[in-house]
Amino acid sequence: AEVERIEAIFQQASANGVEGLEHLTGAQARALEPGLNAYAAILSPESGLFASHDYMLALQGEIEDAGGSVVISTPLERAEALPGGGFTITAGGEGGATLTTRLLVTAPGLQAQDVAARIAGYPAERIPEGHFGKGVYFRLTGKAPFERLIYPPPIPGALGTHYRKDLGGQAVFGPDLVYVETEDYSVDPAKAAEFEHYIRRFWPGLPEGALTPDYAGIRPKLHGKGEPQPDFQLRGREDHGMDGLLALFGIESPGLTSSLAIGEAVAERLTGD
Repeated sequence: AEVERIEAIFQQASANGVEGLEHLTGAQARALEPGLNAYAAILSPESGLFASHDYMLALQGEIEDAGGSVVISTPLERAEALPGGGFTITAGGEGGATLTTRLLVTAPGLQAQDVAARIAGYPAERIPEGHFGKGVYFRLTGKAPFERLIYPPPIPGALGTHYRKDLGGQAVFGPDLVYVETEDYSVDPAKAAEFEHYIRRFWPGLPEGALTPDYAGIRPKLHGKGEPQPDFQLRGREDHGMDGLLALFGIESPGLTSSLAIGEAVAERLTGD
């Protein structure tokens, strides 16, 4: 069953234009990463680490060079469509502000449903139900065991616990998936035993007691436990009936790495460019 799942990934990745993919036998995979336990694998030489903070700083620089501004700590309190088109936006935070804009794009992740509800006239029945999917990570004490990213077959609703060697050369494992009701970013050290059991499926040589709690993240999911995972939702006039508004829901992983493509789709939907 796991071989069938990675074969489906291979076919989808090929259809999406991912280059250089190769099927590997278990022996071929172990020749590349001797500590790995694998029956079959896919080699993706184009995959790698993503320096997210550097990327965001680069985007901020491009926005500011084009005359735009990046403003933080300014929560949206209300938005209302204007009779002649566009929107008036009331923002909170220190000082607050009232803005007028021709187009409005909302992409606030975990707060997507709350923000949509703050837009006057947005139909409540068209706001999809949201769920908080929490995942935690553990860091390895000691030398990183693999040079490449190691991804076991995905679990239902998420990528599942995988391995990466971060930009500092340390090994990190995660995330798991637990649905939660509130934003809680704590990491329970007791989950190390659960992680050890899972990790030893693909790395039998994991030393006892070598994992330490690292960090947690929460993803804005549109599906609950046991439900099929939908794609990103970009909802425009045909959905909510409001000109000039595109509301994004469920932009979880890989929303960051696909953000430029999402931005292009948003621009095309709103302007046709």
